[in-house]
Amino acid sequence: RALIAARPAAAVGVAGFANLDAAVEWALEQRRSIVAVCAGELGGRSVEDEVCAGLLVERVLRRCAGAEAGPAARAALETGRPYATDPARLGQDSPHARRLTSRGRGGDVGACLTLGGFGLVPIYRPDVDKVVSPYR
Repeated sequence: RALIAARPAAAVGVAGFANLDAAVEWALEQRRSIVAVCAGELGGRSVEDEVCAGLLVERVLRRCAGAEAGPAARAALETGRPYATDPARLGQDSPHARRLTSRGRGGDVGACLTLGGFGLVPIYRPDVDKVVSPYR
């Protein structure tokens, strides 16, 4: 739903903890306003998404002089700050992550909460409703 909601954007890249630095680089190279859209979980809030968005906002503000964060971006920034150096803590703090771990998906949770290491940014193509081309 989040990608479909982002259809009107001039460019849509998909960010996560694993490709956060590459996503920031891609977003800044677009030379446009940046909007982080959190996918959420089953139509509800996802603390993991908000933390990731907050870390993205923090990196953009650090790298882009004169950038301003709107109210939602500032809220995400505050949510993300406690996890800035250790997003893996979300494995214990997030109800969704705990639920997945209890179902035997702890390895997946750990991989998804690992910061950096992946240099590709999937690019969403609204004309085909698919993530079809990587950046880098």
